[in-house]
Amino acid sequence: SDTLNSTFVQDSGVRVRGFPAVEYLIFDNGSGVTDATTVAAGLTGRRLTFLRLLTDNLETETGRLRAAWDPSSGNFAGQVASAGAGSTEFAMQVDALSWFVTQILTIAESIRENKLGLGAGLSLRSGGDRDTEVIESRFAPHSFTSMEQALVGLEAIYTGGYEGSIGPGFSTVVLDSNVQLDTDIRASFVSIREQIQSMQSTYGTFTNAINVNAPEMTALYNTLGDLRILLSTELVSTSGTTPGVSPNDGD
Repeated sequence: SDTLNSTFVQDSGVRVRGFPAVEYLIFDNGSGVTDATTVAAGLTGRRLTFLRLLTDNLETETGRLRAAWDPSSGNFAGQVASAGAGSTEFAMQVDALSWFVTQILTIAESIRENKLGLGAGLSLRSGGDRDTEVIESRFAPHSFTSMEQALVGLEAIYTGGYEGSIGPGFSTVVLDSNVQLDTDIRASFVSIREQIQSMQSTYGTFTNAINVNAPEMTALYNTLGDLRILLSTELVSTSGTTPGVSPNDGD
């Protein structure tokens, strides 16, 4: 009975807005039926209004993110480049590096605990119970794709390479003092990608893998754990950073 408008959507929790809610509306008719014709026929009235509002909200949020990086607006890349030399976001270079390490650790942890471990019953939050209803993108279903795309983002930050573009990544800092660590991190990326793709090829969907309690889930969880140790110990030590530092923490 709530009034459906942009304010209602923006004020809603993450479970009822964003991509998960959009995917629910366009891949399920609300009663578990997933064929496109039935779903499309059910997209009327408040369901259709809500879908439009959700996609409008996604467009708005994406625009805000783009503006934050736009040189004529937030110019975040410029703030990073001028860290310790006039940046209003990062008082010292190490602050900017620490911020990036925080993002690297956050993404790695998200893949392991949220995208994989929670549904597979491997994370502490799961209590050991497998649950297909808590996995990301279960209606689409693009759970494996989501894991791999997050890894692509993690690699892009670390290596500086993305979709054919090559630039200085965080690995530049690591290579200055620990070549073996750089080799190990890159090898871990390759292994994780191969394991995700292999599971997708074998089981099709993450839901199917969970339902049969695929042993590959535990293997991937452990590999991600090894990566987390590399990043949270050796990477932090090698780079001399302090994860958890946020922009303007030095003010």
